[in-house]
Amino acid sequence: PAEAEAERRARQHACRKTPIGYGNRPGTNRSDDPVCSPGDAYTVCSYRRAIQYACERAFPPPEHLRPRVFEDGKRETSRAFHAQLTEREKREIAKWKKAHRWHPHQLRHTPHTPHTPHTPHTPSTGGSLNLSHHHPAAHS
Repeated sequence: PAEAEAERRARQHACRKTPIGYGNRPGTNRSDDPVCSPGDAYTVCSYRRAIQYACERAFPPPEHLRPRVFEDGKRETSRAFHAQLTEREKREIAKWKKAHRWHPHQLRHTPHTPHTPHTPHTPSTGGSLNLSHHHPAAHS
């Protein structure tokens, strides 16, 4: 995360339009003692949030299930949008999200999902799936 943040800031600096002599110089508009700073590794929550953002960008909801964009380019607030939804629209949004979103914990089962009817781990061949978190040798 720290490296990604440094790269992001370097890209921002490279795209800067204001001359260096004007405005803030790199690093001068930062807190000496930030409440939160990038860590050495990504967390489960940071992966989940990245997946959520990616799904939102890749699969935007249908037009009638999105907040409005006004003539001045501003968007309707989330609170205002949700306040005007009917119960039917709320159910429709929930159903749509269920079909177009996923959670990182779903990856836990992906390698064990049979891809063809002839996969050795299918119940029809007598195999069984061990979806536990324990090493298989520990159970023998």
